[in-house]
Amino acid sequence: MRALWASLMGRDRDGHSLALLLQLSEDAVFSVDPRTGQVLDANASAVELTGHTLAELRQLSLSDLFAQTVPPSLLTQLTPGTSRAFRNVSLRTRTERGPVRVDVRLTLVTAEGPALIVARDLTVSRRLEQALARVDEQLTTLAALMALAAGPALTPEDDLKRALHLIATICGADAVALYHDGGQRAEDGRHSAAALSLRAAVGLASMLPPTCELQQEAPAAGSGSNLPSPISPSPAWLEALSALGWAGWQVLPLASGLLFIGRRSPGADVASTALLAAIGTALEALLGRMAREALQAERAARADDLAALNQALLDAVNDGVLVLDQQGVIRACNRTAARVLGYEPQELIGQASGDVLVARQNLAEALQAALAGTPSGTRLEVTLLSRDAHEVPAMLGTAPLRGPGRGALVLIQDLSDRRALEDQHRDLDRLAFLGEMSAIFAHEIRNPLAAISAGVQYIAGKLPADDPLQESIALILAESRRLNQLLADILTVARASEPRLAPCPLHEVLDDVLARRAGELDRLGIQVVRNYAHDLPPCLGDRPKLEQVFTNLIANAIQAMSNGGTLSITLKRASETTLQVEVADTGPGIPEAVQKRIFDPFFTTRRTGTGLGLTIARRIVGQHNGSLSLRSWEGVGTIFTVTLPAAER
Repeated sequence: MRALWASLMGRDRDGHSLALLLQLSEDAVFSVDPRTGQVLDANASAVELTGHTLAELRQLSLSDLFAQTVPPSLLTQLTPGTSRAFRNVSLRTRTERGPVRVDVRLTLVTAEGPALIVARDLTVSRRLEQALARVDEQLTTLAALMALAAGPALTPEDDLKRALHLIATICGADAVALYHDGGQRAEDGRHSAAALSLRAAVGLASMLPPTCELQQEAPAAGSGSNLPSPISPSPAWLEALSALGWAGWQVLPLASGLLFIGRRSPGADVASTALLAAIGTALEALLGRMAREALQAERAARADDLAALNQALLDAVNDGVLVLDQQGVIRACNRTAARVLGYEPQELIGQASGDVLVARQNLAEALQAALAGTPSGTRLEVTLLSRDAHEVPAMLGTAPLRGPGRGALVLIQDLSDRRALEDQHRDLDRLAFLGEMSAIFAHEIRNPLAAISAGVQYIAGKLPADDPLQESIALILAESRRLNQLLADILTVARASEPRLAPCPLHEVLDDVLARRAGELDRLGIQVVRNYAHDLPPCLGDRPKLEQVFTNLIANAIQAMSNGGTLSITLKRASETTLQVEVADTGPGIPEAVQKRIFDPFFTTRRTGTGLGLTIARRIVGQHNGSLSLRSWEGVGTIFTVTLPAAER
């Protein structure tokens, strides 16, 4: 101001610039005679602040206005172009406020001219500073609100609560609430809800009505507008607010509802139209983002549900199913396909079909044709090799998906059970023929054999005990007994009696068989490991016949470990209705060629065996509606698996 004063005085000596400066200043400005301290002139702000008229001010001196706080003698000490400041001094006024606190600056512009006194009302200054601080807070909070609308920070509902808290801070409100229409729209896009529901609120939420009744405004005749009709609260709702003790409020219409900003104190400041517009823009952006995220989440949930449904449908199919993309990569499969190929379902996803669909036949041509979109009306009978190199007979079919370049579908029908059933039928046919022939053979041979045995025993009785022929006679009798046992086994196969089924605890059967073999197991150094599951029901079986089955299996395992090893007996539940026993040894294993014939009658690899033990065991298990199978690895060992029906509890 000092530079401005010097400039004005330099350009205009008649005092017009001084008068203009006095009138334009918002602070109280007095021109004073520096020698006497008499007020020469004052601006309108000085008149308003002191409560004196201009004529009255010209009758006062510096001491009349400021007492001794600003002594007049100070003016004579100032040199042109210098100033002196006083902070927080008392200015006498004639207003109801009485003395006011001001900051004062004294300036002597020229040696011949008056002194200039500028007084700034500290109350106004503080209010201005508070107002500026409030504006700064509002802008900062509004920026936080806009940032919240731009991207998620917490969960959607937490973001909304955070936004309402920010709006309450911006507006200095006691409560901020969002009333929402729930997306109800008429066919023309207009609001169809009769009332809005309270979706979220902060502050004194308990003093808010749970709903906001609306006063619908009819569209202008012939307007043809598709915009939603304006949302206007009903008079009854506004009256309810007053009854609840709200002294003032503002309502901001939104596209899907309205925002309530309430204050309890009368005369509280209200948000400006521009500020409300900015708040509305940010809140609409937040609600829009929340709606989009909710839609995306719903679509993702539907996609997950659809994927789960598709997987359930795939798993419900009895045949194996592989879904390939256009590059032949597996994108979906069911449990049957994974089981046939020796994988877990999740292991197959993402693998190239050529890496897991391995067969003794060439499958590349059929797969490439399906991927190229060429339908095939034929199915291939192939031998698949599973992950562990196990051969699986299967029927394989391919089909393109929705035209060329969209992928292909591979169907795998496991023929193992069918082949096993066919083998069983052939076995039954052979056994039936063998049974018929064996019965005749046993009948014709057993009587002469008994006579021979009796005659040899008679001769042995007539000869002295030390006769050299006694050794030959003993050999003849031993061979007769072995031949008689062979005939007994043949008759067992040929004339198998029906089992007498009753609840039978399998763990007791297994323990009894092992107890009878305990001496032999200790002598050979064979360790027995029992893995019995707890709380198993008994099986439904004929105990003596089942003891015969497990005696044969355990005897075979002992014979395979003549130099010691580990015999593992596992008893567990195979399904809700079946139990499973596994007899595993650590012997040399069984060659693959022998495995194919091991259940055939009279097939044996031992010199003293009859080759009927496993045949009889399988026959007995079959009579129990069970199954007997084996797995063997050369150099590792063999596992015989018996599956039997469980007895109902």
